[in-house]
Amino acid sequence: MTDLLIRLWAWERVFPEDQDKPEGSLYLEAADRIEELESVLEEVDAWVDDTGYYADDGAVLVPVFKRVKAVLGRGYK
Repeated sequence: MTDLLIRLWAWERVFPEDQDKPEGSLYLEAADRIEELESVLEEVDAWVDDTGYYADDGAVLVPVFKRVKAVLGRGYK
């Protein structure tokens, strides 16, 4: 679980890193993060559409998973 998720789940607690931030900043940070992740997912979706079908017998899926991991990796901090 990411630091942001921990802070969101424990929303009744004020974490030291949030003490000097304005009220509601945690939710704004979460909204920004959601936008970033949606963008990454849209990129992955478009890439998968461009790859075509890999249902042929003997198809090697490892390169596909490596590419998906690389694209998704940009969406995580």
